[in-house]
Order: sequence, then C-alpha cells, then structure tokens
Amino acid sequence: MPEDGVRADRADADRARPRRARSRRVLVVGDLNPDLVLGGDVVPRFGQAEQLLDTAALVVGGSAGITAHGFARLGRPVALVAAIGADSLGATMTSALAAAGVDTSTLVVRPDQPTGLTVVLSTGADRAILTLTGTISTLTAADVRAAAERLKRPEQVEQVEQVDGREQVDGREQTEPAGLRHVHICSLFLQSALAAGLAELLPELRAAGVTTSLDTNDDPARAWAGVEPLLAHVDLLLPNRREALALARAAGAAGVTGEAGEAGEAGEAGDDLDLIAACRVLASRGPLVVVKDGERGARAVGEDGELASVPAVPTVPVDATGAGDSFNAAFLDAWLRSLPLPECLRRGVVAGSRSVRAVGGTAAQPTLDLLVDDRRAS
Repeated sequence: MPEDGVRADRADADRARPRRARSRRVLVVGDLNPDLVLGGDVVPRFGQAEQLLDTAALVVGGSAGITAHGFARLGRPVALVAAIGADSLGATMTSALAAAGVDTSTLVVRPDQPTGLTVVLSTGADRAILTLTGTISTLTAADVRAAAERLKRPEQVEQVEQVDGREQVDGREQTEPAGLRHVHICSLFLQSALAAGLAELLPELRAAGVTTSLDTNDDPARAWAGVEPLLAHVDLLLPNRREALALARAAGAAGVTGEAGEAGEAGEAGDDLDLIAACRVLASRGPLVVVKDGERGARAVGEDGELASVPAVPTVPVDATGAGDSFNAAFLDAWLRSLPLPECLRRGVVAGSRSVRAVGGTAAQPTLDLLVDDRRAS
C-alpha cells in the first residue's frame, strides 16, 4: 500500500480518538440483551444428561447492542434505541455500553416486562441461538422517532467552573451542529411493533437528510415477509447469503433456488450466480445490497450486478457470535466517511474476522487503528 495512503488513514484514525469526535452520530435501532455464550459440549442431550462446558460468558448481545458497541470502538459517536426491562440484566447492559462510549440516554425502559435474553450454544464456527424476546419485541417506531428528534437537536455544551467549591455555569455555551447522520436498523423480525411503523418512519428520516440501513437478521418464522415495501426507503441492505436468498424469494424473484451457500457448499459457481441474481432483485427495489458471505468474503451488488467484492480473512474462529454486526459497524463507518466501496468491504471483513477471535460479539471488535494497521500489513 502507498505510504501516503497509510498516512491518510492514520489521520482518519487520529481524528476518531477525541471523546467528542468530529464525525456525526449514528443511531442504532433494535435489540439489546445479554448473550449467555456457552462453549464445549453444547449439543443438548435430553434424559437428564448433565454435560460439562469449556467456557461460559455473559456479554453484551443483541444485533443492535453489538453493532452500537462496534461503532463506539471505531470512534464513531453512536446512540442506541432499544427496549429493556427495569431489571438487573437491563442495568448490566446499559452500564456495559455506556462504559464503551455508547450514548444510552435513548434506551427505553419497560418496567412491566423482562429484558430479553439469548443463550448461544457455540461450537466456534457455528452456533445455535435460543432467545427470550422479553422487551425486545416492544420497541416501536414512535420510540425511534423520539430518539432521532432528540439527537437531531443541537447540543448545548455548558462551560462549567468551580466557584467557592460549587459548580457554576459562566453563561457561555458552545452549540454543536445537529448531529444525526445515519440510522441503522437491526433484527426486524423480532420486532413486529417496530416493523409496522417503518413504512412511515423511513421516508421521514430520508426527508430530514438522514441515511438509513437495514439488517433484518434471521426470521424465526421463515416467512421473510414485510421487507420488500421498505426497500425503496433504505440506502443499504446488509444481509448474509442465506438471508439475501430468502428475502429475494419473498420478493417474488424468479430463478433463485433454495438457501444455497450453507457450510459445505462454498465455491460452487451456481451458488454465486444465484446470490448475484437475488441481490439484483433486492437492489432493484432501491438499496445497495451488501452481502456478508462468510468464508467467501463480502460483496456489494447494485441493480446492474456486482460492484465490488473482497475475499475473506483466514481466521480460526473461537465464537462467531456478532461477526456480522461487527462487519456492519466497520462497513457503515467507512461508508459514512465516503471511502471507496472495496475499502468499506475490506474494513467490514477485517472487523468480522477479528470479532470471532474471542467469546461474545464485542470482546475482539477492532479500533480504527487496528483496521488501518491490518491494511498496511496486507
């Protein structure tokens, strides 16, 4: 890589370090819950068989929670709007995210319901996911609208000094420009109340000059319904391979076959043609489609075909939880910096590959410096 390119990226990383970063804020929308990640002998055997584990960790979970944490690691100002309960699990998640630099003032507390919880049975490269939705499903478009309106208002930064042992405001204020730049929505199929209001909310955000992205994540019901009407109003759709194929079929795509591209099928040209066809169908509805494709890397597809692709980074996975969310944070941060698509994809792939090197979705998320160092080393 040319040295001037490294210096430019170094400057980019340096600008991300201050507590009050220059880049405008992202609002992440969706699910926040603890992930209880279990490793070892995790395939359940009923009949009261006791199984011994190698690892167990209670960590920040939920696609939105992990993505928001990833943005904060990269120095991007970020707020999270999600519903939690008035319980110890909700308090633990709030504290962990605030400590990481996420603005948690937009979290919504539901006193009468429990915070959601996910149990992850992890084998390293793959995992099974058991989720109690709890408050996750109660988030509404009205909650998101209120959070977005608050974040769009200029910040009043008061100058405080000590006078006779008391804090006094000196009357001067620094006003920062309205800061909401982008809204990223996660885990659509776990949040029916939110999904019902997005067709109205998304055009409002676009009219206000806010860009948007959507990662539906998995659909437990396997119906994949309700997404197509939203696509005209989002700038970016960020599925994995299986989700892209399923969403295209739900949108009426002809010639797109089954959920190709599962583990063990990598490298077949027919699978790739199916994926490109599926993504072109989705892109024809409006968004740029960015596909996370595991050991095949990642690609960006428009209505006319593939625009860019990058290979995977060889990695021995410890736990794959949150890899796609870490990809999303790094890709979107680069896209918001107006970097070229191949570089956006590269940063996303590097972030995803790094995140699987530790248990849970946040422990190994990279800083901007690490993304730049990885590029220089390559």
